[in-house]
Amino acid sequence: MDATSQVLLKSAVPAIPWNWIVTLIIELFFYNERQQKIEREKSHYQFIALRNQINPHFLFNCLNVLSSLAYSDAEKANTFAKRLASVYRYILSTNESQIVDIEDEIAYVNKYIYLEQVRFGDYLSVIIEDVRTTKKGHIIPVSVQQLVENAIKHNICSKEFPLKIEVLIDDIDIKVVNNVQLRKTSYGTGVGLDNIRRQYALHNHHITVSVSDTTFTVSLPIIH
Repeated sequence: MDATSQVLLKSAVPAIPWNWIVTLIIELFFYNERQQKIEREKSHYQFIALRNQINPHFLFNCLNVLSSLAYSDAEKANTFAKRLASVYRYILSTNESQIVDIEDEIAYVNKYIYLEQVRFGDYLSVIIEDVRTTKKGHIIPVSVQQLVENAIKHNICSKEFPLKIEVLIDDIDIKVVNNVQLRKTSYGTGVGLDNIRRQYALHNHHITVSVSDTTFTVSLPIIH
């Protein structure tokens, strides 16, 4: 090996680890950028979810129900108040979570459904069916509840037009299906579904929406 080759070899050897270091720094930079984006999107979504739950209509209706129960059924009023507190507690407790166990989300959804069924009685039917072969899997916090809430917000729920909602869980996704009987006016903000879509996109998953003359279906992929 001549002198020129030796010089080139010596100059190339120390460059190899520096290339690794530069590559690592670049990877860390983009990773950090992505994590910051996830945190920003997550915070925004959770703010929207919390704001929706504290909106005057929902809280006003719950307080009216609670006031009525306080005179007619003290025990039921106590249960209603505890479930209402649990709804808010869940949102606050998942504030730092990007995903949650499906069981935790469904337990929360059941508490929310209880509040709405006390209000609407037999006019609101919500069925949750879990046919998974394994209980593993995660989902975006508050996402299923948001879909149930949207169905109630945007559709008539009365004796003449009972509202039926199905939550179907399998190993691939969670489908929330409701019959379509749209209100002429609704108090929804229209951003709930978009926020869920954006949260799933951060995890490289996509929700699907199917609309027919009689049903409205949203499929939430399970995150493994």
